[in-house]
Amino acid sequence: MADKPVVVGIAEMEVVRDSGKIATYALGSCVGVCLYDYKNKVAGMVHILLPSSSDAIERSNPCKFADSGCKYLMQRMLLNGARQSFVTAKIVGGATMFAVKGPMQGIGDRNVQAVKQALHSMNVRIIAEDTGDRYGRSVVMDAATGKLTIHSVGHGTVTL
Repeated sequence: MADKPVVVGIAEMEVVRDSGKIATYALGSCVGVCLYDYKNKVAGMVHILLPSSSDAIERSNPCKFADSGCKYLMQRMLLNGARQSFVTAKIVGGATMFAVKGPMQGIGDRNVQAVKQALHSMNVRIIAEDTGDRYGRSVVMDAATGKLTIHSVGHGTVTL
């Protein structure tokens, strides 16, 4: 059972080390932020639902938002032995799944931009991304290598 990944749900976050794996499923407009300390083999993932906590009434879950979720994930990684100077990021998701009007219009792209801004403010370099378009993705991250395996129905498998 060592190969079974720890599952990250919507607005959740997990950190694993060494040979652990983390997975999140059905990323549509949400963004999976995958941070990796390549020297200490610490991997973390947060499943971001919305761009900013400042626009929300209910803010009790920091993992729900790009601004607070990225910071919270970094804090948890540091508590698990990561060093921020060795951390890089890969991001997945942010699709436009449905044509909608109103406040949810363009939410996938806004999530991606908010994640990029949050990571930039923490001086974390994004080294790869699979974002946008019109299809969902599921991702598994391997703490031993930092590699992401991304599965998409009708679009195959991509490794970042």
